[in-house]
Amino acid sequence: MTDERSRALRRVGLLLLGANVALVLLKGGAWLATGSLAVEGEAVNSLADAVYSLVTVAGLYLTTRPPDFGHPHGHERIEPFVGLFVALGIFAAGFTVLYQSGTALLSGEIAVTRGPTAVAVLAVAAAAKFGLYRYVLAAGDRHNSPALTATALDNRNDILTALAALAGVAGAAAGYPILDPLAAVVVAVGILYTGVEVVRDNLGYLVGRAPAEDLREEIVRRALEHPDVEGAHDVVAHYVGPEVDVSLHIEVEGDRTLMEAHDIETAIVDSIREIPEVDDVFVHIDRSPRARRPEVYIRGRAYLGPMTDGPVPDLAGRARECAERLLAAEEVLLASHIDADGLTSAAVASTALSRAGLPHEVVFKKQLDETEIATIAAREYDTVLFTDFGSGQLDDIGAHEDAGDFEPVIADHHQPADRETRYHLNPLLAGIDGASELSGAGAAYVLARALADESGQPGLAETDAGVGPAGASGETGAATNRDLAALAVVGAVGDMQAVGGELVGANTGIVDEGVEAGVLAKGTDLSLYGKQTRPLPKLFEYATDVQIPGISGNEAGAVAFLEELDVELKAAGEWRTWADLTDAERQTVASALVRRAVKRGVPADKIDSLVGTTYELVAEPEGTELRDASEFSTLLNATARYERADVGLGVCLGGREDALERARRLLANHRRNLSEGLEYVRREGVTHEDNLQWFDAGDAIRETIVGIVAGMALGTDGVSPDKPIVAFASKDEEETKVSARGSGVLVRQGLDLSVVMREASRTVGGDGGGHDIAAGATVPAGREGEFVAAANDVLAEQLG
Repeated sequence: MTDERSRALRRVGLLLLGANVALVLLKGGAWLATGSLAVEGEAVNSLADAVYSLVTVAGLYLTTRPPDFGHPHGHERIEPFVGLFVALGIFAAGFTVLYQSGTALLSGEIAVTRGPTAVAVLAVAAAAKFGLYRYVLAAGDRHNSPALTATALDNRNDILTALAALAGVAGAAAGYPILDPLAAVVVAVGILYTGVEVVRDNLGYLVGRAPAEDLREEIVRRALEHPDVEGAHDVVAHYVGPEVDVSLHIEVEGDRTLMEAHDIETAIVDSIREIPEVDDVFVHIDRSPRARRPEVYIRGRAYLGPMTDGPVPDLAGRARECAERLLAAEEVLLASHIDADGLTSAAVASTALSRAGLPHEVVFKKQLDETEIATIAAREYDTVLFTDFGSGQLDDIGAHEDAGDFEPVIADHHQPADRETRYHLNPLLAGIDGASELSGAGAAYVLARALADESGQPGLAETDAGVGPAGASGETGAATNRDLAALAVVGAVGDMQAVGGELVGANTGIVDEGVEAGVLAKGTDLSLYGKQTRPLPKLFEYATDVQIPGISGNEAGAVAFLEELDVELKAAGEWRTWADLTDAERQTVASALVRRAVKRGVPADKIDSLVGTTYELVAEPEGTELRDASEFSTLLNATARYERADVGLGVCLGGREDALERARRLLANHRRNLSEGLEYVRREGVTHEDNLQWFDAGDAIRETIVGIVAGMALGTDGVSPDKPIVAFASKDEEETKVSARGSGVLVRQGLDLSVVMREASRTVGGDGGGHDIAAGATVPAGREGEFVAAANDVLAEQLG
């Protein structure tokens, strides 16, 4: 509040008080001289005016005090309370006049006043009140004061009451005394209506009512008048006491310096605060998108609306920051992990970078440690994007960041190290479980969606808008990168994030976008692996998740089971697959399978798990590994585990000839190695400790698949499902790879293998991390026994 307004309000308040006191004395003297009841009522009315004028002066004194520590925005909110107090006086006057006039009409006792004194006093009072009404109303409008406006309306009422009294005196003198009470009734109704108006206006000030649409339109107009402002959104204006507070977001080019952005903000604030009703203005600056956004209209005027928050709103802010940093780079080095999640992460990120017009190179690492990070730094890229790893290695990455070797941008889902970095997209930082709710590919997808929003996809033509990775199609999906949702789902399934067969948490947002983009189908079907490619007998023989006596692990039993059914099992002499069956045939086989399970005593919960949620990539041919998310992820794992990540990436990016054929050969070899690895564990057995079980495969199992073998062995003969399993395999002469696997039941009991791997490996000079249910580490060769002891101690604390 300005000093001029403060002085003006106080001056008007004192004038009102003085005028009302003078009128009390004038009317009181006239009443004593004439004995007129009408003049007596006017004297009482003026006395009431003088009392609330005193309250008004006090209220205006309080409301015009400057801001202080306890009231940093001033004391203007007191004014509506003063207005409400005036309204009480108005209601009291109205009901008093109504009561007196009604009583006189009903009783017939109407006083008759004669003589010039009463007429003269009432005429002077009416003229005085008219002058006060015009003066105070003008002051209230000029200084936007609800208290003065309410007082002006009360003065208008006083004019009417004085004129009514004057009419009554004149009517009585002319021989029509009934005119006095009748006029008074009309005046009373007018007074009461004025009270209602005062209450309505002041309550609006107190509850934060929005101002008129014209004012909001003027606010937007002033914001858009600035030459550097490209859009405005989220405009909020509301009364705080008698004045309006405003907040809005403006959009400017993202390359503005901090000082330039500050100058733009200051100019907008100053312009809007020139509006008389406006007090405080809060401006938030957003980066203007290069892609077109939806438009919002205010009374026919268009201005740009807000960006979408993508599939995971809680990560939208971090995703935009990472996208902006990448778009500021001349070129990018993309480094990713070598499993299904890492390969799909790289494919999603690489496609998004290409569509955004960013030159980049892709490298893969089996494990990201100090040595590998140094090799990345040696490539001399200014910007490095890490996908599906990086969070847990921030200590080492940060050292290179501090040295100026490169600027890291991380899209990961593993447990972060204690150190932080600016461009870090990880679900765990937003309270989202990275082990079950969002994979590395999911984090890369969230980043890809932000890149589409920020860049406008200038490189889309070069990457073919009609055909995306993994055969995904649809121009709309490519324009927003929604077509990449299919790969993100493959990564999540490959990362074992399907809880009870279904993706949950933030993953569901990605699934929904994939379905909307027409690249993904979500359905319910048998939850057996290999429905697209395995011959029917093999599908059931290898169904080990739910052991069905006489069928699981029994080729002859599986064939016999199928031959009992009224289903054509072969076509052109070859076994059909599940994908080849009609819906009716599938129903027949599934029902028979459930009946067999019930008959053989399979627990009900296991039978229920025979059916689950499936995810199909609808652009891929039926009957291929690429159609089913689970089989696709296994194919990718096969390429990565044998150090042919380039082949897996080629398949993800649409390679359907040489890359796919090489991947299939690698998969066949992978399956043989897994089978041999399981046979090794069955033959050699595991060593049981109090809180874990372990085996050391040495060179017998490749270090890239020893974790898969450990997970497959958990719960088989001799391997307890009630303790996590730790597996060792030789990495080279100096280091040993450690992989650990648990179960959902153990995780619910407190198991967190990422902590176990990290703490136990560091006690022997190694390092590790991962998820609660699956994690890994690298330790010095020869110190495996010490690692087991340390891990056993950590598990004792977790599992009690």
